[in-house]
Amino acid sequence: MLFAYRHTLELYLKLIGEIDEVTHSLARCVQLVEQRRKVALPPPIREWILQLEQIDPAGTTFRYADEDGGSNKYFEQWFDFRHFQFAMKRVFDALDMAILRVGAKGKPAKKKK
Repeated sequence: MLFAYRHTLELYLKLIGEIDEVTHSLARCVQLVEQRRKVALPPPIREWILQLEQIDPAGTTFRYADEDGGSNKYFEQWFDFRHFQFAMKRVFDALDMAILRVGAKGKPAKKKK
């Protein structure tokens, strides 16, 4: 579940920022979105995304959690799932609105007459 949230967030950011760079870094995606759209993500949205980046910088912690060779073999992460659900709902609502404003192809969505 945590991998799905993180990966979906990465894809949303890449869509909004029209990012074709090979990266799994949420911080890099945020940076590119802000540069290309010339707008800063509002707090606390930006902070929540960057917190998730700190927990899983490469997008592999939750995906390959049981791999023997991983650096997080004995790593434990505690989550307040209520807060996580609250934060992710706010993040995805904000990104959904950005996608509606920008359009799926990076151009402003057409307004209905």
